Amino acid sequence: MDQIWEIGISKFRSCGGVAENIFQKVGINGRGIFPVDPKLKSKIFVPSNLLINREDVILKEGQLKIKDGTDYSKEVVDFFNFYQKHFSWGNGGKESTEAFEKDLAKFPEHIKDFLREKGIIDINQRHNMLSDEFIHKTFLINRGFKFKGKIVLAPYLELVNYSPKSSTLLYTNEGIYHPEIDRLDQEITHHYCYMSSLARWILCGFSVQEPMVFSLPLEFRISESGLKCFCKGKYLDTEQINFPRINKSFIIEGLPIANINLKNFPMNYLSYLSKSINVKFDLDNILEKIIDYNIKTRIEVIEKIGGLNSFYSKSLIKSLSIELQTIDNSF
Repeated sequence: MDQIWEIGISKFRSCGGVAENIFQKVGINGRGIFPVDPKLKSKIFVPSNLLINREDVILKEGQLKIKDGTDYSKEVVDFFNFYQKHFSWGNGGKESTEAFEKDLAKFPEHIKDFLREKGIIDINQRHNMLSDEFIHKTFLINRGFKFKGKIVLAPYLELVNYSPKSSTLLYTNEGIYHPEIDRLDQEITHHYCYMSSLARWILCGFSVQEPMVFSLPLEFRISESGLKCFCKGKYLDTEQINFPRINKSFIIEGLPIANINLKNFPMNYLSYLSKSINVKFDLDNILEKIIDYNIKTRIEVIEKIGGLNSFYSKSLIKSLSIELQTIDNSF
């Protein structure tokens, strides 16, 4: 076992963390966490004192560190700074975040304009000024966990790669647990949160099969009186959903159009929308038109960027292709 890894684990445990039978190596998903001995159970627990408020982390001398004047103990600060330098930001985290953003920046301007017009991603707005500060903030956004109303960094848990087929993390007042890990001979993974394949690519740059697909931005008429719904094209991650009205348009943050596990979910959502705004409309007809638009637009985007020879353009194509397959398999 690598000596630096053992030092980090020792510092983590001395602060109250639990990390048993795990180590970091490169697998088919890139760097990830694996069991040392596949015959034994693995455990990861990050106590609340080691859940570092994202607002307390700064970029200093090229490294992520806890800023001065915080209430963390010297032992926690020492561990976190060591951890970031050797296993997270300083061990490929910065480079992987930077690689995605720099790849996007190299997309031709007409492609950037096209992707913005279709509601896929606004690269120029996203970057504005591509700097070390932007890369470090993007890295922190991608590594954040929500705990007691705050966004925190969870050492070691954030090194575990995502899989939609894995169990979700367990949140308690004491901290965050990885669900029980039985004997494994493969990479340890967990489920972060519900998101579409496209949204996952936009946030993190990787493509993965997700059960839900959401509509791209569009506007559709819902009554003969001229009432319309404008969909912003976002994914839904909140339980409370409102539909504010501006003049003759209702605003929808996100609109599910396919769910591989709950095939009636898109229709049920439209029905909920109809009841919420107290406007009756032809649900079947509208859903058919929305799905048709989304299929055609995804195919158009795939064809448009097919000539780009970059890792992340290919990853985007894969994400859109996954969504097309999910739509096809949901009906």
